[in-house]
Amino acid sequence: MIAERPIVVGIDASAGADAALRWALADAATYKAQVRVVCAYPRTVAYDPMLRWSGLPEPELEDAREVAADVVAKAGRKSRRRH
Repeated sequence: MIAERPIVVGIDASAGADAALRWALADAATYKAQVRVVCAYPRTVAYDPMLRWSGLPEPELEDAREVAADVVAKAGRKSRRRH
């Protein structure tokens, strides 16, 4: 049976995330599914009376993207070493 939908797993830099990724990869092998790895980064929201709600300034948002990309890349390297 080939899965129509990917298995989505959220990760961070924790040991629990490593376990979640291992589970997702094993499950994907069973169901012949793709794995989509995602990493969330907390977004700081501030209130400015002139702008209303605003998110991270662009440089900080780019830093958050880099951190998330690094976490996902490290997880990928770990999983390739195990399989």
